[in-house]
Amino acid sequence: MDEQLLRSVADVGFPIAIASYLLIRFEPLIKGLENTIHMLTLIIAKQQDLNIEEVKPLIKGVNG
Repeated sequence: MDEQLLRSVADVGFPIAIASYLLIRFEPLIKGLENTIHMLTLIIAKQQDLNIEEVKPLIKGVNG
């Protein structure tokens, strides 16, 4: 039983460690991309002569 448990932890532990590492490394990049998308949304709204104040709550609503 103990050997099987150790084998399971070894098999599952490595992928979990790699996934956690990648999430930690990519989180700032994802946040930066999110901010860029929000800025581009506002720029497009301005180019389309939309009221930017009406668009801002929609962006915040998507974020939750």
